[in-house]
Amino acid sequence: MASSASMMMGAGSTLRGLLRKQLGTPASVLGQVKRNLNLSQGLRMNENTPSMDSSCFKIVSPSVLEIPIQDQQGLLKSLYVGVHAPVSSQRPGNGGLRLWSYDTEEDAVAECAELSRGMSLKHSIYNTGFGGAKLVANAKSLTDVPSICKQKLMEDVAKALHSLQGSVYTGCDMNTNFDDMRYLNELCPYVLASLDSTIDANRSTAHGVVGSAVEAARILLGGHKGKRFLVVGTGKVGTHVSELLSSLGCRVSCHDVDPLRADIPGCENVSHQDWWLAPHDVLVPCCSSGIITHAAAAHLRESGETKCVVGATNIPFASDEALQELVGRGDVVFVPDMLSSAGAVLADSIEHFSKEDYESARDNEVYAFVQTLTRDKTTEYLDRTQSSQGSSARPMAVLATVHEDKSGLPVGKKFTTFVNGEESQYDVVVVGGGMAGTAASYYLSKLAPDLKVAVLEAGEIADPSGSSYGESRMYRRMYSDEYFSVMQSKALDLWRDVERESGLSLLKENGLLFYGETDTGETVEGSIPGAAEIMSKLNIPHEYFDHHEKMDARWPMRSVPGYEGVYEASAGSINSSLACRAMMDLAQDAAGHDLFTNTSVLDLGIPSPGDVRITCADGKLFRSNKVVLAAGAWTNSILGHLDAELDLELWAMHWGHYRVDPELKHKYPQWFCFRKEVPDLWDGGLYYGFPCEGDESVIKVGIDFCPDHPEFRMRDMADYVRRPNDKIVKLIDDFVRENWVGVGERVDMYSSPYTCTRDQYFVLDRLPSHEEVTLFTGGCGRAFKFAPLLGKLLAEKTLGMAPSHDIAPFSAARECVQWPKVKAMA
Repeated sequence: MASSASMMMGAGSTLRGLLRKQLGTPASVLGQVKRNLNLSQGLRMNENTPSMDSSCFKIVSPSVLEIPIQDQQGLLKSLYVGVHAPVSSQRPGNGGLRLWSYDTEEDAVAECAELSRGMSLKHSIYNTGFGGAKLVANAKSLTDVPSICKQKLMEDVAKALHSLQGSVYTGCDMNTNFDDMRYLNELCPYVLASLDSTIDANRSTAHGVVGSAVEAARILLGGHKGKRFLVVGTGKVGTHVSELLSSLGCRVSCHDVDPLRADIPGCENVSHQDWWLAPHDVLVPCCSSGIITHAAAAHLRESGETKCVVGATNIPFASDEALQELVGRGDVVFVPDMLSSAGAVLADSIEHFSKEDYESARDNEVYAFVQTLTRDKTTEYLDRTQSSQGSSARPMAVLATVHEDKSGLPVGKKFTTFVNGEESQYDVVVVGGGMAGTAASYYLSKLAPDLKVAVLEAGEIADPSGSSYGESRMYRRMYSDEYFSVMQSKALDLWRDVERESGLSLLKENGLLFYGETDTGETVEGSIPGAAEIMSKLNIPHEYFDHHEKMDARWPMRSVPGYEGVYEASAGSINSSLACRAMMDLAQDAAGHDLFTNTSVLDLGIPSPGDVRITCADGKLFRSNKVVLAAGAWTNSILGHLDAELDLELWAMHWGHYRVDPELKHKYPQWFCFRKEVPDLWDGGLYYGFPCEGDESVIKVGIDFCPDHPEFRMRDMADYVRRPNDKIVKLIDDFVRENWVGVGERVDMYSSPYTCTRDQYFVLDRLPSHEEVTLFTGGCGRAFKFAPLLGKLLAEKTLGMAPSHDIAPFSAARECVQWPKVKAMA
């Protein structure tokens, strides 16, 4: 195997010629440079800009001009402007200002020419309305870059741009930033850097890369979810790319020369090894040019893992030989960077040609537009690649066939149509495809069947990452709180409607045993004496066990002397995943509700009353009059876009399955055990179990407590740890084997998030600061049993109807759900 050093070498002279080989050297690209840049008519400056005549411009190649610079004590050697084709004020050249250090002036000129050609391709692929340009400043060394006077450099650039009379625009690039562009913009108007907005060129680029990478995975790998994406380089662009891919359900590995930068939530840091050794399906280079050397390409080809290369890096291959080494056999596809990393120039096109809409747009609406464009162009490119045998080995030749017609509208002028597209307009958008979201959709279809409704779900209906997934959720009227007991009775009537309309059996009557210590006080699930009292008050049939031996005789238990119990024969379990799917199907069948899975919300804004704007991580855009927010553990992440937040805590709850003696398979009840907590042992004392549900002799056992520790209680899903905690697993193992007869090996163990309020009551209300938003959150692990009633109440609240059940205890304005900053403002 080649050494790391040899893998990383070779990005010198071979890199200089790669793009020229791929594109061919144009016959006098500028023709007569002075004529094409209108220099033959003299250089006109703004009144506050020092004069400069054409003799100051030195033509150093068919497409590059050298610009005079102020003395910086030798720290800055030269400044170049590269233009790949004739430009004018009607179709100006556009490219960033790069500050770098090159071994020779010839290298700097060559890179300027090559980068301007690459920019020309980006612009022509999408018809941005610009031509290709690039500015390159050559520093004495990279270590000297911080010492260069940026103001002097910007003054030199301003003189050149003024002289070019609006035929060249620039923006940020390597080692130039927004502060530099702000100063440059004070000197001349030929700057495109989102200076009057919060739109970020790095994010634009990242969204473009993700749009292209995800679409390539769909076409080449059958989808992106669960596929392995390796992001090499986690600077400003690479970090955003990694976060977005992770949010879309990809398995993301990150590598950076600075390992700390590759520590990105939801991603695996593989910087401890050479990047080409990290397993991946899709390689996403977001680093400096020439990262894929011939030796690296050979290793990737031999490993057979790489299926596609698509990223942000300009010229990722160090040589044409490296490119052919990897893609020459046709089993690896390269999506050229001119297509995938065009996000910044696409945003520039909107800024230049649709300035008013650009300035009024939400940032993520621009990013969504960019993502949609790169996705669609990637589809076109790969269709051409796959339709012609051997064309995947000639990516640049295929790329030349997917250019847009320059006589058409610049792509930036299409932004308004995209934002206001009729296909994205809805009366109500429901965010979340778990219990609350599907139930809300179901009842909106019943109460207002003529409304156009969309349901957005980040994963699948009742996704495993949330709290609605699985085959078993308890239903019971056995509560210490009369409010919830009555609520369950109403919900059961509605569950029967769902079963009748769907033709599915969703509820299974198992009977439920509350047992254990009677002196626990009221816990999050009530208590044995409290439940018995309410059952008697409401005349709900039940049995009371005043001695542990009576319970042991009826079920395969080892209850402790002193334990008592109360049994509700009519309680049971709900098939939770199937129930969510049934309610969603009914809404689609009855009222044509649109379901969008694998569609996570990236942004939610309400710029004016009744105008809800939702942007998704996959580039989809939705507008509606109202929104139902049923996002569970992700509620505050979405509310943050509205500058709102609730006092919610996320609890990591453990549950798993255990094998049992087949002869006892049908003798286990559904149960809940109450014991006093032992904080020092992290034992909260509350355990539950379900009987065998299917053919296997397996029971489900879990806990209904959460240690007061940051590993188990957090406020952001980015901090959530999916791996079950060994100490908690042992507590469950020990409990179930000590308290139940015939329990064998543990089959599995999981950790799922509960969203909890401090008073253990839900939130079901309109958002006080935004009447367009109705939300459900804080299910506290007990909400599923009420699903159809909660959905009905959400629909009623959204439609402005009187609630069919008292929801005052679920107010979003109650003190205990106000986050401290909201209290302080009040």
